[in-house]
Amino acid sequence: MEWLAEMQRDYPIVIRVPACPMYTLILKERRVEPRHLPLEALRRIPYYGRGCAAGMPNGYITILPNGDVIPCMLLQVRTGNVRRESITDIWQNSPILNTLRSRNLLKGACGACKDRDACAGCRGRAYEETQDILGPDLGCWLT
Repeated sequence: MEWLAEMQRDYPIVIRVPACPMYTLILKERRVEPRHLPLEALRRIPYYGRGCAAGMPNGYITILPNGDVIPCMLLQVRTGNVRRESITDIWQNSPILNTLRSRNLLKGACGACKDRDACAGCRGRAYEETQDILGPDLGCWLT
């Protein structure tokens, strides 16, 4: 990740790393400013300075072909179905999405991390490893 962050200085497109909100911490820490792109292009990465974007404001959700809504392709937990309810209702009222938006509920190393709000770890990987969407991201190399 450190190598990729350094490569971003000279690379003509934005390098995005799925399932790795820690990557943008490195970009910020090293004050990476791309030579071929405006700095604003990096700030548009959904998790730049905001951490895991699954279900977050200014983040995203995923709608599957059958209409099921999940927070992220990596967090395959059904939050509703757009064929049976409005996307607005799902976005505003899903208990899962509202839980993901409460970073103070994160557990383990992610909950105790100084970068909790700017990273939050990958909630998809945390769920796969711990069966808990609020569990620690065991793929984090910062802890």
